[in-house]
Formats: sequence, structure tokens, C-alpha cells
Amino acid sequence: MLKEFLWDAFQNTGNVDAYIFLKEIEGKNRPMKEVSTAGEEAATVKA
Repeated sequence: MLKEFLWDAFQNTGNVDAYIFLKEIEGKNRPMKEVSTAGEEAATVKA
């Protein structure tokens, strides 16, 4: 929801700060997804 708001704000206003903030959020979420995926893979290997 926040990502959509920031993207819309960037598109409507051209505010680069909104785009940078959006990319920072996406960057912080990406490693969390990779860690959870690695944990799921490890769990399936043990089984």
C-alpha cells in the first residue's frame, strides 16, 4: 500500500524523493524474502 502511494506520488509529481524512498523500501524487503526462501529450501532438504 505504501509502495503504491509512493509510486503514484512519483508519477503524479515527479518527486524524486518519493522514488528513492520507494527503492529503499524495496531494497530492504528483498533480502528478507531471500532469507525466508533460503530457510524454506533448507527445510525441504532436511525432510
